[in-house]
Amino acid sequence: MIDHCELNFENDLPRLSRILISDNDARGKGLGKLIVHKMLKQLFNERNFKSADLNVFDWNKSAIRCYEQVGFTINPAVVKSQMNNGKPWIALNMVITKEDWLKKQTAL
Repeated sequence: MIDHCELNFENDLPRLSRILISDNDARGKGLGKLIVHKMLKQLFNERNFKSADLNVFDWNKSAIRCYEQVGFTINPAVVKSQMNNGKPWIALNMVITKEDWLKKQTAL
C-alpha cells in the first residue's frame, strides 16, 4: 500500500481525514495532491458539497504546502492543541470552497 485517505461526514462540513503517503519513496511526487484533488472532485462535482475542511499538525509543513497548492487556506478561527509525549501538538484547520477549488483547477 502506498497511500490511504478517508472522507468523514460526521459534521455538516465534509472533512478529509488521514491522508497518508506511507512509502517514503513515493513522497514528494505529487500523490498527495492527486489524492486530495480526487476527493474534492467527488465532494464538489459528484456530491455537490460547497466546501470541505481538514486538520493538519502545524509541524507537517509538506502537507500544509500540498493542501495550499490544491486551494485550501488556514482557518485561523479553529486551532486545536493536544499533548503528545509531554509536548503540545497544534492542529490547524484548513478549508476550501468549491469556488476556490475550481479557480485552482483553471489556473493549472
